[in-house]
Amino acid sequence: KANNYHLRHLSSIRNCILLGCLLCCGITACEDNNELAQFDIGYEVTFEPLWSESTHPNEFPSSAHFSAFRGMSHNSSVELYAVGNLASSGMRSHAESGISSALDAEINSLITNDSALDRISGTRVDLPNENASDEFGVSEAYSRVSMVARIGPSPDWFVGIENVQLFENGSWVETKTVPVNVYDAGTDSGTTFDALNDATQPYSVITELNSGPLLNNGEIAPMGEFIFVRVK
Repeated sequence: KANNYHLRHLSSIRNCILLGCLLCCGITACEDNNELAQFDIGYEVTFEPLWSESTHPNEFPSSAHFSAFRGMSHNSSVELYAVGNLASSGMRSHAESGISSALDAEINSLITNDSALDRISGTRVDLPNENASDEFGVSEAYSRVSMVARIGPSPDWFVGIENVQLFENGSWVETKTVPVNVYDAGTDSGTTFDALNDATQPYSVITELNSGPLLNNGEIAPMGEFIFVRVK
């Protein structure tokens, strides 16, 4: 009888542990499935690089990569960057080093101030075969999206898209592919991928990159694209 009691007791313990595991898994799954529940609409964005030694043959670096991308969904009152304007301190740090903590803080501040809705974060992309994705929320009041990723290695070069509209003609786009533009942040005067740090004094404004090793036959071939897919 004692043995039967102990067996039944152990069986009950095992069942409780199993139930607890199932509940935990269920809670985690619910949390994962509800990440976008606070938003009107959700999108997945994927960064697809198009940079290779064959497309950009001049001085192609052995460690070619794109930093972890950063972006935000926002309204028309703010910008992540703009040609002709000085880079923010967060954009400067991101463009020069790929370190995104200051840019994250700037985006979070815009969210707190109701100028942006959601911060978008991807992982580093090592060439030639990697890409990176993230999901984010939008609403009719925050239907624009801007994204950046540092070109690595480089002095202060980055790719980006600015003010892309996901709400068109009264409805949300189902899919949208946006080629990136290539920029110089105006904060470092280096002219090669591995140039030593050479801070531009005073800082210049952001410009589209039109010189350096990425240029081939007078132009820079496409370096990547952001692909947006509606998920909610």
